[in-house]
Amino acid sequence: MDILDDDNIFRRRSLYCLNCGRKGHIGKKCKDPPTSYGIICFNLVEDYTIYQRILESKYNRFPNATVNNINMFWFNNKNKNIREDVDSIVEILKTKIRFLLIRRKNSLGFIEFMRGRYDTSNNDTIVHLIEQMTHEERQMLIDEPFDNVWVTLWKNTSRNKLYEKEYQLSLQKFQEVDKNIITNTFPKYDIPEWGFPKGRRNYYEKDVECARREFNEETGLDDRDVTILDRIYPISEIFTGTNMVKYKHVYFLGTTSCLKTVKADTSEIQKQEVGDIGWFTYNEAIKRIRPYHTERKKLMDDFLYFLAFNIRYYREHFVT
Repeated sequence: MDILDDDNIFRRRSLYCLNCGRKGHIGKKCKDPPTSYGIICFNLVEDYTIYQRILESKYNRFPNATVNNINMFWFNNKNKNIREDVDSIVEILKTKIRFLLIRRKNSLGFIEFMRGRYDTSNNDTIVHLIEQMTHEERQMLIDEPFDNVWVTLWKNTSRNKLYEKEYQLSLQKFQEVDKNIITNTFPKYDIPEWGFPKGRRNYYEKDVECARREFNEETGLDDRDVTILDRIYPISEIFTGTNMVKYKHVYFLGTTSCLKTVKADTSEIQKQEVGDIGWFTYNEAIKRIRPYHTERKKLMDDFLYFLAFNIRYYREHFVT
């Protein structure tokens, strides 16, 4: 058993976790799932005056609300008229709101496969990863040597000595994989995943600072374009990835007053990580999200109900 003398206590307090941002342990010892931070940015296409008043009003019924539990309030509410009214507002919001989504340059299944995040003796996992790739990514694995695919994926960092150990392990696993599995397994998708801008924390970066930086880098929009709704707690999406590992995404809510044109080629980071970007209505966004990302779809539903409750409450109590 470790004796917590003054030196040990000092060393432990000086440890910093790059994953959760807390002190006292390092990332490898963190009990939280691998965590990314981002922003769900939305815009109302048409002038919805009451909505704007709510954002600016000190009478916001949920000044410290969490979107994750908003449906609980809805289902516990016994007033049928309120439920029907909220439902009708949600349907309006589905046509008026635009969400900012990005499409990754490469699918998560392809990235996980290239990083060797699988057991070579578990063919089911390998098949699952290939099914989550795009047809083009799978074809690269068939046609190209591993080194060529590695450089194509990681670009300028492909020969960084920091990743030499990972490269060697990934190469070894690739050589052990039965190539018939790759040849006889077919992807289910033509393009990589769509989702919200997000990324991992830098050293001593606060949650919201990480979210802003990643959002700015991946979208080309800056702090002047987006207002963070800091009276609302960030919302979380926890899911099991294609490698059977749990991940956590933490999103702050941000709004913008205009549909500023966005494109996926304004920076080197975007060129490497972002394949496409755009503003989409609720229905357009839902169609782009892969079926197994159920938490992502639920998150968008909860968000709409959160806004609808605020709108209905404001109408009832403050609009004459």
